[in-house]
Amino acid sequence: AMTHWGLGFQSSVLVTLPPPVESAIPAARVASAIQQAQEEAVEKKIHGQALTPFMLARLTELTQGATLKTNIDLLLNNARLAARIAVKLSEDH
Repeated sequence: AMTHWGLGFQSSVLVTLPPPVESAIPAARVASAIQQAQEEAVEKKIHGQALTPFMLARLTELTQGATLKTNIDLLLNNARLAARIAVKLSEDH
């Protein structure tokens, strides 16, 4: 990020982080659950603002809670990384 901004770029920097290994879900399992939930949403005519809550709830059900656990673990991991970045940036200034 510092190099990016040091070069004169004024845009944001996107930092990404995968879910922790211990809570990662095999891609095939997630893809299958997403496909099923999407089909159900179409059948039930769920769209717009109602789609995301429906998808998250349905994916939690279809994966027996695995997607919820992964999302929570990812959120916590992101918060830890954000804190580390904030500390480092504050030390550099």
